[in-house]
Amino acid sequence: MAPMRTYLRLHGFQAEGWGLGRNLAGLDRPHDPAEISWGLDLNRPYRGEGGVPHLCDLMTARVRKRAEVYGAPIALVGWSLGGTIAREVARDLPGRVDQVVTLGAPVIGGPKYTRAAKVFRRRGMDLDWIEAEVARRNARPIRCPVTAIVSPTDGIVGFHSTRDPHHADARYIEADVSHTGMGINGRTLRLVVEALTEQ
Repeated sequence: MAPMRTYLRLHGFQAEGWGLGRNLAGLDRPHDPAEISWGLDLNRPYRGEGGVPHLCDLMTARVRKRAEVYGAPIALVGWSLGGTIAREVARDLPGRVDQVVTLGAPVIGGPKYTRAAKVFRRRGMDLDWIEAEVARRNARPIRCPVTAIVSPTDGIVGFHSTRDPHHADARYIEADVSHTGMGINGRTLRLVVEALTEQ
């Protein structure tokens, strides 16, 4: 996201990184699933499926503090899983997030409909359970504007998994760009600035 932050700063935004290092879906972070705020169904073997919800909790705490520092709601921009996390933070902090812009973010099914599914399966994770937990979360609406930049030629995230059937007001913008190119593609960079400026 460094090129994205640079581009946003050049256009007058005070862009910051998320502050949590490399986003490895929480697989690298020890955590207690019982302490995750999502209220996960833990009546089953646990193999780290709550790594992303754990990251969401960490990011929610960070956004809460940053909004207090600025004294105003802030916008979140996230690419891929970062976009998914941005949406979940907005879901939990409706008064502190004023909008979300995502690029190629899987919003239904968790990793099940992405190329990362194989990695999760090799670790013995239950992707059906993750999908059910994501669906349960999605039933609670996100109350701020959401702009989703999606690509039918993404190549990593299934196109059908980038659309949230529970958020009728979300705006979807199609850009014919690869998943790995979204954070550096000139058109998508311009689309992010336009989305942030229009709200």
